[in-house]
Amino acid sequence: MCTIIAIFGGDVAPLIVAANRDEYVARAAGPTDVFQSTPRIVAGRDQVSGGTWFGATATGFFAGLTNQRGWTAPAASISRGAVVADILRGGSTDAALDHLATLDAGSIAAFNLLFGDSKRLHVAYARPDGVRIQELPPGIHVLANDELGSETMPKTRHAEGLAATLLDGPTDLPSVCTGLEVLLADESEPPTELVPKPPPKSALSHAMAVHLQRLCIDPVRFGGLYGTRSSNVLAIGSTGVLHHRTSDSIPTSHGFRDVTALYA
Repeated sequence: MCTIIAIFGGDVAPLIVAANRDEYVARAAGPTDVFQSTPRIVAGRDQVSGGTWFGATATGFFAGLTNQRGWTAPAASISRGAVVADILRGGSTDAALDHLATLDAGSIAAFNLLFGDSKRLHVAYARPDGVRIQELPPGIHVLANDELGSETMPKTRHAEGLAATLLDGPTDLPSVCTGLEVLLADESEPPTELVPKPPPKSALSHAMAVHLQRLCIDPVRFGGLYGTRSSNVLAIGSTGVLHHRTSDSIPTSHGFRDVTALYA
């Protein structure tokens, strides 16, 4: 149940993105580092597919993906992480739009994608019947494992509220980014009645479905099998990346490290 929070068009920076990646612990992944030198991309690396789930370019273009929630294992011939890597290699919103227009959505498991720069922000929903794309206005946007505004994802409304409160305080960039690191470690659960029950044949209990609506998921609660694996706080300005700090594990137990210099 990954979460991506975008603060777009604000006074602190043109675009600030905070994201948690939730994944099976057994799926090997490399830390956020130089993913590719030319063009310069900084991202984590999925060591299974070779792709990524979140990254940015030295010129200030980012992309982040969440899997679309489903109750059965998807069949696909194209890696979702490879799509993100290809979009980052394109390095711009226009190139991303062109790539998504030619994507064979029937050959890839469903996903949701946020991408943009200091001037434009888009969300894309890839489903078996095609890809829908929407340009987003300035504001706070929270993408989890369903479309923006989904009633089945109460964690998104919780994150929106936390981000809005954060922006009511000191609004210098370091303070906001530090506040977002704290936000990503939030382990609050929504009221049980707000979370839909899994289908009758699902191996997931309703209690576990509620737990998955936390912004930060401790793998210990899933027997060490699944949880928050990495976190990122990224700020982008008109000249490129202004700030990027990352945690290579659950943010409640491992501190963030600064990787901004990797874009140089």
